[in-house]
Amino acid sequence: MPPKNPRNGTSETSDSAISRSSSVTVVSPAARDTVGDIVTHLQEINDLIDGLGADPGDVPDKKILLQELSKLNQDVNKIKLDQDTQVKAIKDDIQKKTKNEILESVGDKIQASVVEAVAAETKRKMQIWGEKPHAGELTQALQGTSDENDVLLGKAKITLENSLSRHANSTLDIEYDRNTNLKTIKRKDGRVSELFPLNLGEFFSQYDAERLVHLFKEYDLRPLEKYEENLTRFLMFIGMLPTSARRNHSSDDM
Repeated sequence: MPPKNPRNGTSETSDSAISRSSSVTVVSPAARDTVGDIVTHLQEINDLIDGLGADPGDVPDKKILLQELSKLNQDVNKIKLDQDTQVKAIKDDIQKKTKNEILESVGDKIQASVVEAVAAETKRKMQIWGEKPHAGELTQALQGTSDENDVLLGKAKITLENSLSRHANSTLDIEYDRNTNLKTIKRKDGRVSELFPLNLGEFFSQYDAERLVHLFKEYDLRPLEKYEENLTRFLMFIGMLPTSARRNHSSDDM
């Protein structure tokens, strides 16, 4: 039974369908200006394919139509891609121009605002110092800073010299170097106490408990209860004992 025409529901032979298909002019993609034209042409080809019968004689024409359909699909995709690219380029251009226009319109306002803020901050700092700081005030401030630096440098110098003295004293042997002069340790004010022993021989022979306590006071050391402990403590203070032992008794040493 001949297939019905999907447009009007009437029967249509394969010959008539092929005849009608042969009368269709295949439009070149180059002649299509819009995607809508190509889509319309695709619909016409689809209608023709639906109207073809199962006669083997129809196969060559159907194959041609399928090839044309595939080619038109490719053209549609290419046109869509080109349109998407053009749209993106237009959007990017609009964003760039809009950004530049905004910067140009508010640039002067931003610059004026920055200048105003800098001027206000400068004025505030000048008010802290006074409109015209006196030279004497500046000199006094600088002198105070210089004095503080001198104090810090003095303390650092005393600490370094005492460290070198303790290192030299640590090389002495308590038994065999009793007549070797000790390296002096300075007080916090930079002076060496007159009670500081000349050597170990003098220290062990002339420093009784009372004199040892006075020596400790000269160096702001805390005396211990036993005389022997104070002897050991002073030896550690001047660097005679190992560092590990000095750590246990040097909480108030310089």
